[in-house]
Amino acid sequence: MNLVQGRIVANRRILTELCGDGMHPAILEREEPREMPNDYMAKPDAIRQAARHSLEVYRSNPTYLWCVEQAARIPAGMLKGSVIPTILGYVSGLETFIREDDLVAMRRPRNPDRYLDSFDTCRREIEKLLPAIRQSERTDRIYETLMAGDPAEPQPETEQKPSPQDALLRTYRKVKAENPDHLAVIRVGDFYELFGKDAETAAEALGLTLTSRGFANGERLPMCGFPYHVSESYLRRLFDAGHPYAVIEEQDKQQENAKPEQIPEQKAEPAEETEAMRQAKEIINAFCQEEYGVDADFSDLRKVGIAYSTVTDEELEAQIDLDLVNCVMRVSVGGVPVGSVQCRDLADMNDNLLPNLDFSELIAFAEGLLTPELLKQIHEKQEQIPEQKHEEPAALSVPTFAEPTKAALPTAFHPEVSSDDRTDYRLPEGTSPQTFSAPEKYQANVAAIRLLRQLESENRLATPEEQTTLASYVGWGGLADCFDPTNRHYEELKALLTPEEYEAAKESTLTAFYTPPVVMKAIYKALANMGFRGGNILEPACGIGNFIGVLPEEMRGSRVYGVELDSVSGRIAQQLYQKQNISVTGFENTAFPDSFFDVAVGNVPFGQFKVLDPKYNKYNFLIHDYFFAKTLDKVRPGGIVAMLTSKGTMDKENPAVRRYLAQRADLIGAIRLPEDTFRGNAGTEAVADILFFQKRDTMTTQEPDWVHLGTDENGIPMNRYFIDHPDMILGQMATESGPFGQRVTCKPYESQPLSDLLDEAIPNLHAELTERADEPEALEDDSIPADPTVRNYSFTLVDGKVYYRQNSIMTPVQTGMTGENRIKGMLRLRDITRALIDAQLSGASDEAVRALQGELNEVYDRFTAKYGLINSRANETVFSDDSAYFLLCSLEFLDDEDKTKRKRKADLFTKRTINPQVTVNHVDTASEALAVSLSERAAVDLPFMEQLTGKSEEDILSELHDILFRNPKWQDGGREKQFLTADEYLSGNVRVKLTEARDAAGENPQYAENVMALEAVQPTDLTPGEISVRLGSTWVPDGTVEQFVFELLGTPVWMRYRMQVRFVAATAQWCISCKNDDRNNVRANSTYGTSRINAYEIIEDTLNLKDVRVFDYVEDADGNKKAVLNKKETTVAQGKQDEIKRAFAEWIWKDPERREELTRLYNEKFNSIRPRTYNGDHIRFYGMNPEITLRKHQKDAVARILYGGNSLLAHVVGAGKSATRS
Repeated sequence: MNLVQGRIVANRRILTELCGDGMHPAILEREEPREMPNDYMAKPDAIRQAARHSLEVYRSNPTYLWCVEQAARIPAGMLKGSVIPTILGYVSGLETFIREDDLVAMRRPRNPDRYLDSFDTCRREIEKLLPAIRQSERTDRIYETLMAGDPAEPQPETEQKPSPQDALLRTYRKVKAENPDHLAVIRVGDFYELFGKDAETAAEALGLTLTSRGFANGERLPMCGFPYHVSESYLRRLFDAGHPYAVIEEQDKQQENAKPEQIPEQKAEPAEETEAMRQAKEIINAFCQEEYGVDADFSDLRKVGIAYSTVTDEELEAQIDLDLVNCVMRVSVGGVPVGSVQCRDLADMNDNLLPNLDFSELIAFAEGLLTPELLKQIHEKQEQIPEQKHEEPAALSVPTFAEPTKAALPTAFHPEVSSDDRTDYRLPEGTSPQTFSAPEKYQANVAAIRLLRQLESENRLATPEEQTTLASYVGWGGLADCFDPTNRHYEELKALLTPEEYEAAKESTLTAFYTPPVVMKAIYKALANMGFRGGNILEPACGIGNFIGVLPEEMRGSRVYGVELDSVSGRIAQQLYQKQNISVTGFENTAFPDSFFDVAVGNVPFGQFKVLDPKYNKYNFLIHDYFFAKTLDKVRPGGIVAMLTSKGTMDKENPAVRRYLAQRADLIGAIRLPEDTFRGNAGTEAVADILFFQKRDTMTTQEPDWVHLGTDENGIPMNRYFIDHPDMILGQMATESGPFGQRVTCKPYESQPLSDLLDEAIPNLHAELTERADEPEALEDDSIPADPTVRNYSFTLVDGKVYYRQNSIMTPVQTGMTGENRIKGMLRLRDITRALIDAQLSGASDEAVRALQGELNEVYDRFTAKYGLINSRANETVFSDDSAYFLLCSLEFLDDEDKTKRKRKADLFTKRTINPQVTVNHVDTASEALAVSLSERAAVDLPFMEQLTGKSEEDILSELHDILFRNPKWQDGGREKQFLTADEYLSGNVRVKLTEARDAAGENPQYAENVMALEAVQPTDLTPGEISVRLGSTWVPDGTVEQFVFELLGTPVWMRYRMQVRFVAATAQWCISCKNDDRNNVRANSTYGTSRINAYEIIEDTLNLKDVRVFDYVEDADGNKKAVLNKKETTVAQGKQDEIKRAFAEWIWKDPERREELTRLYNEKFNSIRPRTYNGDHIRFYGMNPEITLRKHQKDAVARILYGGNSLLAHVVGAGKSATRS
């Protein structure tokens, strides 16, 4: 066999006997050989091992590398012949096989030279046999040698630890052997996969792309798959197609013809960490430290988060995770898996993927995976997920003449209970639940949650005794084992918590660590030294409210406003601190006024993600930085923020956040806590800082030293504040070897307790809490639960007092007597106006309408005589926040010259202005019934049409045979409509619809009408003269472009097997492999290339629509290399580029077969859309003023808006766009 000349003497049977299943299709178009023995069972030798290694390193060229892989399986006894050197001869060129396009997903490795030794070894082994490759006339002799080869004795294999891939393959084959008549569907992470013949069957039945998966033993099988979230529909389709299946879950559970259930993934706990794993962790941790200022989370090696953001205009959340067990990077959007990058092993991941992590590129990669179909699936899934119930965001006080300085009040918590009957819990001295052991913490949490459930079911507040039980809740920090399905508490926990609560608790195991009481007390002591004795306190992440529980006695008169996102913790806080304002929502959802609070305290959450808050999105803050920024805005000038944060806030290299804070506040001081501060709580060691800021009156541009970093006398990098104030470090700064390399930590002093160290540090904090310029009155929580009969954002009367409803609460309006009377008068006008509108809509009698009009005239005249026009500034000031204000404004037509004068009253005072809705109960014809159905149901509703006409479905369809069409894609219970109108069905991609109709007509003759109608509306095919093709058009097949390159440049035949031109859809780029190998080709290096850039490189740039540019690299005075454009060489190269473009334009249409194929492809892809013509004649506009009649184009535009999904009213001025939108 001579692969160099492209000839292989083999057929399916021989290669199957030699190499096993999984034949590459390119090898099967060969001549018939003679019989050959199949008793060769020898194990791989050194050459085959080298070939296999090469295959695993570079698996880009499927045809070429398949040959290498198959050759690696040929019995060693044949090595004395020429079969092995014939096929493995290509290995001699593998060191030049490193190509950019081979590494599209994972990029070029930083140290490609590390692979050369293995190639050299392999080359030396087979070099002596290479001459046989170049002699095509030896084909028959090679075949005879193949036939005469003696099998070698089997060699024992070195025992290896089974890999996850081996286990996967064994499990698959075991289940397949037990269920030979079923397709074996195996769960792999977030996907279901099929292998071998099953994959081929499923790919054909489901229309999936058939690919392949390699296993650790060198075997590669055909593979196809689909994501977990669509598994139900795909499995149903398999079964409907006559393919029974057996589902293999990750825990070896099998089902037959049943919907797969999600099995929680096990956390990887490798017994012995390999060097590759340590290297991977080190790279990932360095990325997280640099990008986010925190360490990476390796608690679950199958899900290591590396990037989180939003995509598609911040509508969907994108999450990128690394699976270090299966060597995969997975991408999910909106909780739905959308793609992945599979690496060969950890070494491959370390070399090609991890060193090149970049946050922006990761998010861009995730966004690039989102097709319209996938986005639709994601949105459908999100619609099926019930919303997590949170309390409504805090509401602002109602603005009247001037905005009062009043904080937002949270949802009223048992408003029926008076303040005297409420109790705030006091955290006792001594033993704290945070010092409990893990089992004690778990039991305390469960007891607290059970009691909370009981209190809520009984709709009451906790007693002081019950508060003690609730206060024992310590969150789930350090209790990750409880969420392991093998843990004895797992089932109890799943039953106790709602799905939303369970997920929130599981996610908090590494972040929900409550602050030790000794630290909280120290913060209050520092605030007392600064002059704070009481006032308004904000805690933006309060947990169960422990900061409130340790509030000193002299500060007990303060009003505390707590915010907590976690539902369980927030509801417990409401029960513990019944007199305070606790909002169970995210800090980003609160609407507290700026510059209100005197102080803010707390322990900010931290993590590698961001919070969506429109006011702060532009700063791109991580969550802990966001909390500091927003809290500063909520504290008044002169007020103090004292909060804990990770040391990353002060020590991370990027100073942007510190610069932001320094512009708005002065750093009073900082206290660095030793690493064991949280050990008793969470069993973890983390260095944290207490930061004290005092808000400035005005912003400053000066940068204090603490914005920047430095190094101490021992060379340890840290914030300059701690270098200048070593006495504020409550431990010994040191560097130590961690699991991810060297890290900076703060070792505790063994001889002194933390409380004594804090007492020594606090006097070094010097500041004085200034008096506020406008001291507000103490806030009264006089809000009441919202009346559901009152519209949101509206005024109402309660016991004669004016209230304003905002979301779930109603707040009394603070205004003067005149303002209150204006509001009451307009409330009366609003109610009568709405009653009059409702009467007209309901078809009330003329007498009833006239009576209401008379009442409206009387009330309006009396109001305007006393308070002026509704449109006056005074009335607008007090009533503009009501959702009906502009409705009342429409009662007046103002003078065009003087807007303070009324021209006339609106027609509502004297005429019927609204058409009532008329119910149609009967029509005579099917076309009339269709119009009514479309108008009232916005769809074809045949049962409704039968009811209107009294005709059968068959008769209706017969009358409408050219107006209604059966939908071939309809399935009972699916989302597709069963019947479509002609304007909808005979538009869009009519070529695809025609194919679907023909397929359906083959099974059901009723669809023959569809075929005839679609054939009549097919677009006229464009001719080659009407089609413009340029070099780089992505619709042109790879093979066509490759043929052009080879013909234009006269690429040697032997080189064509190594070189490949292909378009990579994932990156939307064309790539040419081995483009620098054809060094002796005059056409490539002279005719169409230059001495600086060859024709292959020029063509690759042209394919990617780039102008060729040639650079020289020069060194500056500092020895740094700089790229300088070489204008002369660039001009020459661009001239060659123009020649290549002209050559392509002349070549592309020359060959008749190619011309016919490209014309067909273009027409199918681009000349297949028939625009839809919308008709709005059937639409009835109930509630419209009878004196207004829409024109034809306006009705059609309304139909387009209703049925088209998206519309742009690109009408000329005066065409009536406002009426159309209304």
